[in-house]
Amino acid sequence: MNFVLVEDSIRFDEARGEVFIKLFLTEGDRFYLRNIEFKGNTIYTDQQLLPRINMAKGDVMNIEKFEFNLFGNQTQTDVMSLYMDFGYLQIMLQPQYRPSGDSVDIEITVIENDRYKLGRVNIVGNTRTKDKVIRRELFTRPGDYFARTSIINSIRALGLTGFFNPEALQPDIQPSREDPSTVDVTYKVEERSNDQLNLQFGYAGM
Repeated sequence: MNFVLVEDSIRFDEARGEVFIKLFLTEGDRFYLRNIEFKGNTIYTDQQLLPRINMAKGDVMNIEKFEFNLFGNQTQTDVMSLYMDFGYLQIMLQPQYRPSGDSVDIEITVIENDRYKLGRVNIVGNTRTKDKVIRRELFTRPGDYFARTSIINSIRALGLTGFFNPEALQPDIQPSREDPSTVDVTYKVEERSNDQLNLQFGYAGM
């Protein structure tokens, strides 16, 4: 945790057309995880949240792994996903690291804020594919509580149809103008060009 970059140097070799970079650093001491404590959480207990960090007392302190499992990992098993799949769209998690000797304690302040439902679910950008065809692939329904996983699964399902450019699929989440306790979701799609022109030409000479 106390890794320090002491000095660096850059040298350009004109003959070889290459740049050489040297970094001088001190690694510092290795730290180990001691305690993790949540503060301000009312929806979930520490016993429900701690397994999602997936780190145990005595483990080498890996900040990257810790923050992935706190804020967002690829499997959606992090702490923030647990809240955001239960409607807490504005959840805030604020970790404080407190090193002592070769150990570090972590206190995570949880600001849960309000719980939100889905208002309107809109689709824009489709000119050939009908809305009802797209809605069949969605995991989000008006009136449901907001769930980040449902939006991720909807984007994945739309990409698998082959109708749309997966890289252009973007959800836009905005507070509803009609109800402050809801948010509207707009799926922006870009249809692929599947038009094909097949020509056959035959010639018989005498």
